[in-house]
Amino acid sequence: MEDGGWRRDPGIYPELQTLLLRRSDIDVERHVNNVALLGLFAEARERWLQSRQLANPCAGAPAGRDPDEPLLRCESVETDFIAVTQYPKPPQCGLLLMNLDDSGFTLDAGLFQEGVCVAVQRCRMGGWRVGERAALARRQYQALAPLVSATEASLVDDAAHGGQPFPPLHTPAAPGAASRYPFHDQIAIRYSDRDDDRRLSEAAQCRLIEDMRVRTVEAALRSADLPLIGTALLARLRVAFGAHREAPETVDAHVGVLQLGRSSATVGIALMAGELMLARSDSVVVFVDPATGRPTPMADPLRATLRQRLLVGA
Repeated sequence: MEDGGWRRDPGIYPELQTLLLRRSDIDVERHVNNVALLGLFAEARERWLQSRQLANPCAGAPAGRDPDEPLLRCESVETDFIAVTQYPKPPQCGLLLMNLDDSGFTLDAGLFQEGVCVAVQRCRMGGWRVGERAALARRQYQALAPLVSATEASLVDDAAHGGQPFPPLHTPAAPGAASRYPFHDQIAIRYSDRDDDRRLSEAAQCRLIEDMRVRTVEAALRSADLPLIGTALLARLRVAFGAHREAPETVDAHVGVLQLGRSSATVGIALMAGELMLARSDSVVVFVDPATGRPTPMADPLRATLRQRLLVGA
């Protein structure tokens, strides 16, 4: 995330929400799972919207909300994972409204544990109606507008704040792009993958992306005869959501390696329902020395295996 150093300062946020971790948030690496962290950001975002009477209708929605207002949903999200998060110390999350226009707004967030920043995120929210993007309602815009001015006044360097547009993803989005991916799988959608609007939830899509990324990386590590635990860490995840529609029965997942660096690989994943692009992501995975946790150059067998998984034309 460009120019994001200030996001790591808890003092920049007007308030910090305390969140709770669960034992089930720990994964096989024995720290809090990355998708669980994404869930914490999403929970803080939902609370932020609720406190401003902007949350989507649910069982606890305030009476009198205009049913014709578009739903507010995530269009794209970029997360940098900075440090390992440990259970059970409660993390805190701060949010700032960075940008507002007729079509949506940008929220920047920092997640902290005992005052140390463990992750930062930028999320673009937009209006959606019947699965398609829609302009914000006047009430929604007016509720958000004063918060932009407050954010600008609180930041010393306007050039450093997060109003810049999201950089484009490397993962192909054009129709027919699925043929460029070397690996494909069809995944059945579970009841719990649906949200309260019967859409395929943001959390479920991130979980599917994680599963396909881990399977790809672990297959490469096995081929190179390297340990699976403590060898690869997710450094950055960028996801763009293409459609918020009623959840399909199955999702087609397409996976390929986009780029290879000295000690990292970028994995591209597209989730599709037929020709409809549900979500696409770029995941930057860093390979580390299990003894030190520091980045280490990829061994030649690992690099060769990952090269075989490059997207066509990458």
